[in-house]
Amino acid sequence: PFAWDDFTFLGLLEQSAYAIAVRADAPWADLAALVAALRDAPGQMRFATSGPATILDLGVRQLFIAAGLELDAATAVVLRGGGEAVQALLAGQAQFTGNNLPDLAPRLRDGSLRALAVSGPARLAEFPGVPTMTEAGFPALEALTGWSALAGPPGMAPEMVARWAQALAALGRDPAWLAEVARQGSQPRLLPPDETRDYIGSQVTLYRELARRLGLH
Repeated sequence: PFAWDDFTFLGLLEQSAYAIAVRADAPWADLAALVAALRDAPGQMRFATSGPATILDLGVRQLFIAAGLELDAATAVVLRGGGEAVQALLAGQAQFTGNNLPDLAPRLRDGSLRALAVSGPARLAEFPGVPTMTEAGFPALEALTGWSALAGPPGMAPEMVARWAQALAALGRDPAWLAEVARQGSQPRLLPPDETRDYIGSQVTLYRELARRLGLH
């Protein structure tokens, strides 16, 4: 019963990269090799997802579109969330997943999973060997990202918005908060209210267009 821009945006907090990942023992050395395998065996491989209209599913479909594959180039194994998708991949129920980095990071660190590419403008400091989507040859996936933001009800008083903006600016100088966000696999990105609104609007446009191409609305 509400639209995305009905809220009073207070600030963006962080972003988490979106990654295409496989098990460590998978035979594909890079994203191009995985795409080639999908092309050679359409519909036969499986990917772990949290279901239609979620970023786990939309991101993989975007990969299919960017690679010139059919939208059903692989079979979806639908789970209840990103954590279950990781477990399904580890258990061999799927050959790959597209997932937010915080869900993947613990398994990337212990070496049981391997990321083939991550979204974002630059490689991640913690995983410098993982190429960006653009470096991997799929710039159309660059804008895929998870994020969190603070928002208030419609028509929030300007002085309250200003107080929140000041508080978030101070948060960006808190070493403990910055370290914890990084530990969870995200990147701090504190934006003021107007820039937060613009950013979220661009994300809505991205996913609406993808959903339109997938026939979801």
